[in-house]
Order: sequence, then structure tokens, then C-alpha cells
Amino acid sequence: VIYNGFDIDSFPASNYVEPQSPIKIGVFSRITNWKGQHIALDAVSMLPKDMFELYFVGGCEKADSAYYDKLIKLIKAKELKNVKFLGYLNDPLPIMGMMDFILLPSIEPEPFGRVIVEAMILKKPVIATDMGGAREIIKNDHTGLLVDPDANAFILAIQKLAQDPVLCRRLAGNAYMRVLGKFSLEISLKKICLLLP
Repeated sequence: VIYNGFDIDSFPASNYVEPQSPIKIGVFSRITNWKGQHIALDAVSMLPKDMFELYFVGGCEKADSAYYDKLIKLIKAKELKNVKFLGYLNDPLPIMGMMDFILLPSIEPEPFGRVIVEAMILKKPVIATDMGGAREIIKNDHTGLLVDPDANAFILAIQKLAQDPVLCRRLAGNAYMRVLGKFSLEISLKKICLLLP
């Protein structure tokens, strides 16, 4: 398999930063049911509101407006002032760089999971559902955490990272090295060259 390579030098320079309270959690994807924003919302709603903040980054198409409205109603009903929607951003990487953890709570398999690799390049610990492309990218407990697609599983994973800064640093470092060895543009170009006559 030859993956679409990532030009790592084009990303903002990033050193690992230990999470500080309140811990900032980011979900970067289009607002739609199968991307599982409701799972992230349910999880954070059951965590201490003064210790965690949740940011949704991504646009919403008209066909998904009812789902977006449902999320907004849940936020209001639960009085979740620690949850923000930032909408679509042309360049989400600076905001991703401000996050402590990145979630990919999809309830259907991702074809690949570009957001995961972007987070790994920025040295952000990733928690993703254990299916699809996430399984190809993440080695569980080595370069990130893979969990079932339900709020309780994400709560446990978030708490695990929040309580263990050594684990966070290890996952982030291993993930960055995995990108260098498997998903970089240089590696992809070398594999393509090997296939040429």
C-alpha cells in the first residue's frame, strides 16, 4: 500500500507540550452523524466541566443541519459552556496545535483518517474508534488509543491520558516517528519510484 504522503516540513513547527488544565480536546471533521460528534459531546458532558474543554472544527452541509441542531440542543440542555463550535476553517492546523488531545469518534469506518496523521505530526495524542483507517494508522497504546465507538470508552481513554502525562508524551513521540517512517511524502515517493520500470 502506498499512502498519500504528508509534507511534514509544511506543518507548523511543533514541540510536545504537556496538557494543562483545562485540557483542550479537539474534533476535526465535517459535522455529520457518522463522524460521531455526539459521542464526543456525551463523553465530555460526563467529565468535570472545569477540567475539560471540547472544540468542534468543521463545517456542516445543509443535509446535516438537523444533526447539528440536535447537538446544539444537547449543549443547551446540559449547560455545557465548555463546548464550542468553531465552524469550517481553511487552515485548521493552528487550532489543532492548540489542542491537548484529538478525538476521532466516527461510528462508521474512515477510509483513511487524514486528521489522525495531522495530529500525529503536531505531536498530539489521538483517541480514535477502533475501525477502518484508524487501525492502519494507530498502533493501540503505542502511537495512540483505539476504543469502541461509545461515550464510556472515550471517557476512560480521556481520563487515562489526563492522568498520565508520561503516557501522553510517549504516544506523541511514537506517533511522530511512525509518520516519519510510514506516511511522509518522502517515503511515499520512494515507494512509487520502486514501482517504476
